[in-house]
Amino acid sequence: MTSPITCHVLDSSAGLPAPGVRVQLFLLDVPAGSASLSSAGGAQAASTAEIQAATAGSSSAGAASAGEREAGVQPRLLAHGETNDDGRCTTLLEPGTALIGGATYRMRFETGAYFRAKGVDAFYPYVEIPFTLSEPPAKHYHIPLLLAPFSYTTYRGS
Repeated sequence: MTSPITCHVLDSSAGLPAPGVRVQLFLLDVPAGSASLSSAGGAQAASTAEIQAATAGSSSAGAASAGEREAGVQPRLLAHGETNDDGRCTTLLEPGTALIGGATYRMRFETGAYFRAKGVDAFYPYVEIPFTLSEPPAKHYHIPLLLAPFSYTTYRGS
């Protein structure tokens, strides 16, 4: 079994999977009256050292966007990981973790570090993808990211 939220990063400039991309999953907004992820059986919070290691080189990692600050939203880091040799990250949350229907989450991909490690200049230091779950939530959400040094594309996968 895999995490109920997974991703797949493909380096479209090379036509290959993108291994070693650091990924973070945040909870941004929970509808009124919803249980929190932790009370619904969610992942354990990452330690401060783990969070710092996962966000090394990104001073704004996890920071609220202007719109989030305006809405009074404080992002909560739920999990972090790294894409495997196939460009997939399938272990962010424990299998069976209950997701919150109607909640907004955000995935952050450290794309600048990935391209720097390859010796490639890139325009985007990171890519953030916010998404809102259906009510009731599906059992699995997959977020593919097609990545190039000067562009990216995403969609809801299956």
